[in-house]
Amino acid sequence: MGVLKKIGIVLKETFTSPSSGSYAIEKGSETIVIRSGGDYEGIDLSGVDLSASQLKGVNFHGANLEGANLSNADLTNADLTSANLSGTTISGTHFDGSKLDGSDFTNVTFTTPPSGVSPEIMKEREEGSADE
Repeated sequence: MGVLKKIGIVLKETFTSPSSGSYAIEKGSETIVIRSGGDYEGIDLSGVDLSASQLKGVNFHGANLEGANLSNADLTNADLTSANLSGTTISGTHFDGSKLDGSDFTNVTFTTPPSGVSPEIMKEREEGSADE
């Protein structure tokens, strides 16, 4: 392994650890670094694992998170306006103070209810599941 590749691995591990508030997400052949408070409007993170991530204040406005694992993630004060969350796992996820207007919560799964999600949104989720 070349020196530059080793340096790249060390930097990735250092700057994408949970304690740094940054996460390296593998999506296909790409590595995407997601940070708390970052602006990821419209990003496609369908099917990724963001479980237990600390992403307070992140901007996922219009993002595609379909089928993602958000279990125990902290999305406090995040902007998820018009985000596609259909089919996500949101067990124990924190949405406190987040903007959720127009977000698609159909077919989400959880064993521990998420916090910060209004009963109306959860009712829509149940109705969306019943329609299929």
